[in-house]
Amino acid sequence: MAFTTPEQKKLKIFTIIFVIMLVITLVIVYFGFWRKPSSPTPTVSLPVTNDVSGLNNPKIDWQFLDSQTFKELKFFGENPVTPGDQGRQNPFIPF
Repeated sequence: MAFTTPEQKKLKIFTIIFVIMLVITLVIVYFGFWRKPSSPTPTVSLPVTNDVSGLNNPKIDWQFLDSQTFKELKFFGENPVTPGDQGRQNPFIPF
C-alpha cells in the first residue's frame, strides 16, 4: 500500500481533469471542423423571373372584405391614440 502526499493527490486530480478536458476539446474540434458532412447541405433555388408587368397593375382580391371573419374583427383601444405623460426634457442627464 503506497502512501501519497496531499500534493500528489492534487496532481492526480489535476491530471484527470486535464485529460477529460483535452478529450472533450478534441471531440468538439473533430466534429466541428475536420469531419466531412454526411450529406450535402440542401440548397434552395427560387424561381427567378424578369417579368415586371404585374408590378404596374397588381391584382388584389378584395372579397376578403366581405368575409364573415373580417366583419367580426373589433377595434381595440381608443382612436386616435392620445399621448400619455411625457418624460423628462433631457433623458440623458443624471437624476
